[in-house]
Amino acid sequence: MGTGVRILASVCVVSICAMMVLFVVSTREMGLISGLRSVAETWWGITTLADLGVGLVFVAAWICLLEKRTWTRVPWVVSVFLFGNFATLVYLLLRCRAASTVRQVFLGR
Repeated sequence: MGTGVRILASVCVVSICAMMVLFVVSTREMGLISGLRSVAETWWGITTLADLGVGLVFVAAWICLLEKRTWTRVPWVVSVFLFGNFATLVYLLLRCRAASTVRQVFLGR
């Protein structure tokens, strides 16, 4: 594992931990459905959700290009749409384990 891959993996781990803290703090404030309703009450909230949705579609397409087997594609795509970029970070972290360069992480072998 090269230095770039180690840095990427470290960023993924820190981001995953930060998101877990944010999930806990957010859940203590209000439930998921209430939070989504609150976000969707403004045009900026709708714009943000649309931006997230478009990004997740492209992440799902990227995963489908990298994963050769259907039974590995489907769970990842479902996870991305259920858990958002948290799933993307986990996917990246797992790809870092098998790669020696950042290019391999993102483009495969």
